[in-house]
Amino acid sequence: MKYLALIFLFTSISYADEQPEYLKDGTIKVELKSGEEYKFDSNKWKVVDRNDARRVQELIDALRRELALCEEELEELRNQEEEEEVVVVVKDERKLNRIIGYVGAGPDGLAVKGGETKSVTPKQAALIGVGYSRVIYNDWSVSGVVSRGYVGNSKNYTGLLGVGKDF
Repeated sequence: MKYLALIFLFTSISYADEQPEYLKDGTIKVELKSGEEYKFDSNKWKVVDRNDARRVQELIDALRRELALCEEELEELRNQEEEEEVVVVVKDERKLNRIIGYVGAGPDGLAVKGGETKSVTPKQAALIGVGYSRVIYNDWSVSGVVSRGYVGNSKNYTGLLGVGKDF
């Protein structure tokens, strides 16, 4: 807003400087107390009331003071913006690896029963296993599991691969 006021004042001063039509191609005559007389071309020179000249000078001084204040405020704003720009680097202290032990019940091969007509059913047994998981991106992880039936002669191994998301 202050800059806009400065622009209007400067433009009004420049328009006030235009020469009226009746003074074009005229002569300005100055007569001193001693009687000497000087003539000036009105296209090049003009007569200004001393009070007007003082007011114009006061206006120019006021505008310079206002401009200096605006420059100070602008500099403060620039410094504020620089101070507000803060970069924070946080190291993620999460652990990325996970080892997992499994114990449970599940299928352990097939059981065949019966004489002439055979019946095939899945065997259930105690299972034990071990797994590993690795965080690969933010909350996403990849894992692998190997488990085995825990019955005397069990030869059934199960392997699993997985993708997980922490939440």
